[in-house]
Amino acid sequence: MADAPPQAAAQAAIEPHMRSIKISSLKKTPLGRVQVLQDSMTLRDAVEFLHAKGILSAPVIKADSTGEDSWETRYIGIVDVIALCCATIEAFETPSAIAEEDEEQEMQTAILGPLPSHFDKERLSELLDGELVFPFLPIEEADTLSDAAQLLGTLKLKRLPVLNKKGEIVNIITQVPRRFAES
Repeated sequence: MADAPPQAAAQAAIEPHMRSIKISSLKKTPLGRVQVLQDSMTLRDAVEFLHAKGILSAPVIKADSTGEDSWETRYIGIVDVIALCCATIEAFETPSAIAEEDEEQEMQTAILGPLPSHFDKERLSELLDGELVFPFLPIEEADTLSDAAQLLGTLKLKRLPVLNKKGEIVNIITQVPRRFAES
């Protein structure tokens, strides 16, 4: 019988350890709590918020949701700044999409500069087509690191929200390239 490939052998060796690590034991978000965007925010508001907080993505919550709503109805997805940047670049390819700037807009564009006009008008709630808002597929604190790795790998996700028993986001698990991970 042939030996298993090195990658499969390594995965089999680490799997029992990953099953023993509960999600609740992972390091918490550096900002103390998970930052969320309101679905009523414009694309510009979202980019400025992500920039101000120094984060690359955030879950989007319905502005009219309450703590009584289930997570399925409360959250509409996750916005990633990389997707927003790509959309901005694509929009600049259409000259008619670029806003004319006047003195009033100068103050609004201090951080980001002039952006295509739809970035000041289009709301996150209008982006449910999947191009800029990624699915909100959470995992629970009681799950294991193995469960998270399987979901991230199988579904090709980059971010995985972690919910507590009340359905509140308490953390986000991300895929970080090894070269950027803390030593």
